[in-house]
Amino acid sequence: MKLKISEIKIGERWRKRSLGNIDGLAISINKFGMFYPPIVRKTPEGWELVAGFRRVKANELLKREEIEVKTEENLSLLEAKEIELEENLQRQDLDWVEIVTAKKELDTLKKKLYGAAYISENGWGIADTAQALDESESLTKRDIRLARAIEVMPELAKAKTKTEAMKKLKTEKDKIARAELMKRVEARERVEGKKEESVRVICGDAMKVLREIEEGSVDLGIADPPFGVGLDSMAQACEVSISRYKDTEQAMFEKVRVVVREMSRILKPDSHFYMFFPIGINYPWFYNLLSENFGYVDPIPLAWNKGTGGYTVDQSYRYMPVYQPVFFCQKKWGSRKLQKGMKNVFEAEPVRQKQHIAEMPSELMEILIEQSSLPGDLIVDPFAGVGPVGVAAKRLKRRAILVEVSEDNCNLIKEKLMEV
Repeated sequence: MKLKISEIKIGERWRKRSLGNIDGLAISINKFGMFYPPIVRKTPEGWELVAGFRRVKANELLKREEIEVKTEENLSLLEAKEIELEENLQRQDLDWVEIVTAKKELDTLKKKLYGAAYISENGWGIADTAQALDESESLTKRDIRLARAIEVMPELAKAKTKTEAMKKLKTEKDKIARAELMKRVEARERVEGKKEESVRVICGDAMKVLREIEEGSVDLGIADPPFGVGLDSMAQACEVSISRYKDTEQAMFEKVRVVVREMSRILKPDSHFYMFFPIGINYPWFYNLLSENFGYVDPIPLAWNKGTGGYTVDQSYRYMPVYQPVFFCQKKWGSRKLQKGMKNVFEAEPVRQKQHIAEMPSELMEILIEQSSLPGDLIVDPFAGVGPVGVAAKRLKRRAILVEVSEDNCNLIKEKLMEV
């Protein structure tokens, strides 16, 4: 049967994203004709399109007034939707979001048409949807779960691939689970009475939090600040945690300047301070800032030998960087000895399964803590990340205040400390 295209009513379509290569389809139809005509159904208002929207659009592009159609006069609205979804799922040019969304909608529609398996013994279930799609039940389940997750977290649809979206979903689930765990722990503590913790985690901006700490009350400071090298964008690509800040050089300068001044204020006169920093053009800036606030800054930085390169370089012309520099400062020169003599190069295995893109090993922090403090001493870390200083301090029977701007990282630190 042939209909005028103008007579075909096109309602809201399932496919709302890209329609693919309509020009290419028009060329193919012009050359070979349509192998499968669009499907229409009879309604009181006239003929309504069921499936074949792209074919209709391609014929419009060819400036055709009439089009061959297949008619279905007794289809219900749900049955029409069923045909549309099943036909779209056989397409080769759907993107991953359209595919998982179509599977979810098809599963929901089938249950409306034939009854749900959990209500009726003969009803429709996930296994039936998988069979209809000729794929494994586990794949169908996974895709439908992802489609439902997109409804509450639309940002997942921005992922380039389904695998990337699944990883992001897992990360979000982990964050939610950590937050829920901490809520339960805190609720139990309110009932049983909060225990005195040797390591205190404060979720907030170090520039503000440090101002609340009493002057001259801290025995040791360790700071691993943002380096202003764009780690926020790198973290997104690697799908590992990073605090809620823009890691620009200007933001780093402003934050570190305030934090160093405050750390000098709260540290005792006989204390040490360790500052990790990015080697290179910023060496003079960090050295001068620390020298303005501390009585002594060793001009020869300490070095943590990571054993692996921090980033890729052309080794034909440059040496691969495999160490992290650390400035060693004293509030007042000669006021406190190191616990034992050591070389200024430290060996500590880097973290293999990182939870933060710039995560330092707690074993490295243990070396610094043992050198510059005693059991019971108070340590402050203004950029706690995922808590290596806190873990090391608890192991070594020190007290610590950890300041971290990311709420998720704070929950992660608390979870780690429960296991130490």
